Amino acid sequence: MCWTTNISSRERGGAIAADSGRDGIPAVDAGGMTFSGLGEWLGGLGLPPWRTGQIFGWIHRRLSGGFLDMSDLPSALRSSLSDAAYIWSPEPALRADSPDGASKFVFPLRDGLSVESVLLPVPGRITACLSSQVGCRVGCAFCMTGRTGFRRNLSAGEIAGQFNALRRLSGGRVTNVVYMGMGEPLLNVQAVLDSLTIITDPRGAGIGTRHVTVSTVGVPEGMAKLAAHPGQAGLAVSLHSAVQATRDRLIPAARRWGLREVRKAAIGYSSAKNRPVTFEFCLLDGINDSPDEARALGDFTRGVWCKINLIPCNDVEGTGFSRPPERRMKAFLDILTEMGREATVRKSLGSSAGGACGQLGASLGSEAPRE
Repeated sequence: MCWTTNISSRERGGAIAADSGRDGIPAVDAGGMTFSGLGEWLGGLGLPPWRTGQIFGWIHRRLSGGFLDMSDLPSALRSSLSDAAYIWSPEPALRADSPDGASKFVFPLRDGLSVESVLLPVPGRITACLSSQVGCRVGCAFCMTGRTGFRRNLSAGEIAGQFNALRRLSGGRVTNVVYMGMGEPLLNVQAVLDSLTIITDPRGAGIGTRHVTVSTVGVPEGMAKLAAHPGQAGLAVSLHSAVQATRDRLIPAARRWGLREVRKAAIGYSSAKNRPVTFEFCLLDGINDSPDEARALGDFTRGVWCKINLIPCNDVEGTGFSRPPERRMKAFLDILTEMGREATVRKSLGSSAGGACGQLGASLGSEAPRE
């Protein structure tokens, strides 16, 4: 038949050499390769360049969970690719639904650990909240993930795999992506950038970069790398206080990066991307909700193209923190407004399912010792 003229002898039969991992399971995750990286890998196996678009599309547009599903590839090639690589395509081990429509999912990883991701629906869009690490090194005092400790970084395939799983679970309706799950994305910056390239590639899901936001506590080197990355992804800086002593108490790891450095990096980012930076500020009763804290935040953001999201603290057992009364949050917001700042009090979704800001990580409780 005429279609065989496009199939190399390598594809008609014979095995492709596999990079075997533990217990004979392939170590290469094809779902974690960018389009160019996949092309290089397939080329190294002797396959023609046009196979790249075919296979990338199967993984990231058609959401295939394995090479054997790729029906327009020759059967011998499907079998050989299955021996050479895998595609991390998880099913949730646990799902928790919140009355506000948000859903948290726990996905098992190949090494026995797990990662949590969230679907956040609001009218007109559905946002996928992705994790970048198993646990977190930063250790925010009010955050469940920080209290569980750090296990390891996620690979690009494990980040993109969460996204693809959430797309399947939502019926393909995901419109936006936030890197605001477990972990500090910019302490795993290369995997995050690779996954961002995969997620926004028009030959796959094709999410517009302006529909993606990466969160950070303020890692200046990572912010610079993200600023240099193609596209206009948003940046959200988890500030939580513009008073250095208060911030050091709330975010121990952030002592490495002073507020002056963070502010400079934020200005550089907004200039590079021609869009405002968002400052996230978790309001904690009696800790950072005073008029002085509000004025310090107003002073910190003077001359910075930004928006400010005020987030009332969500319940996290054992932290001792709670949300301020409504009147104090309103007074905080009023001070910022009077100073000419664009600020809003953000409603958190998923809190009753343990999927809101600061609540992820319960599944890590007894999985592994902390590093």
